Amino acid sequence: MHVVLEVTDRDASLEFDCAHGAINGPILLDKDGNFDVPGTYVGEGPGPIREGQERSSKAHYSGAVRDGAMTLKVRLDNSDVKGEFSLELGKSGKISKCY
Repeated sequence: MHVVLEVTDRDASLEFDCAHGAINGPILLDKDGNFDVPGTYVGEGPGPIREGQERSSKAHYSGAVRDGAMTLKVRLDNSDVKGEFSLELGKSGKISKCY
């Protein structure tokens, strides 16, 4: 899966293999279970990062929720697609951090 998504009624946090992200608002679904919400995406790499060097990019998280499953597409504002993922409710994602 390469992503862990933790959602509350107010926001969400994401952990990827070599990145992390945030959604600073609720993920609202339309009548068909689709969503498209703004957030942030921060690429990570091996080794330490000096304070102030972490670069956050604006991102869009989109997809659909149906029958306990979610499809998730991560796209930066510059249209660079960072990945497409399939998640299942209650199943822990598996990630391998870059450190």
